[in-house]
Amino acid sequence: TDYYTKVVTADFLRGPINAISVVKWGATQVARRVKGPIKSPYYTFEDVKNWATNNTALAAENLMLALRAHGFDSCPMGGFDEPAMKKLLKLSDDHHIVMMIGAGERSDKGIYHSQFRFDQKQFVHYV
Repeated sequence: TDYYTKVVTADFLRGPINAISVVKWGATQVARRVKGPIKSPYYTFEDVKNWATNNTALAAENLMLALRAHGFDSCPMGGFDEPAMKKLLKLSDDHHIVMMIGAGERSDKGIYHSQFRFDQKQFVHYV
């Protein structure tokens, strides 16, 4: 439990006006010269946000794999209106939506049961 109460807390600590981040950066530079490559600590809010986003995306991937294992399909969606979605979900400005996932049972017809395709000769040219 010391790891989670001390090490993890220190890893995410930035301090007032990011003062602790400067100290962590300096210590990291020294440690790299002595020990070689090490895991970088989180210096800024953006570092923490990137860490959280990456780990959330990995968790979403696992959710999608679990859905498929239980017979459901899913689709990650990007390019959505995040401010409108945050308002709909009553989230504050401190929250960040990593992705939306649509999930459900697959239709026997699928979504493309009547496709329309142009003649390939109109678009593909061999040189």
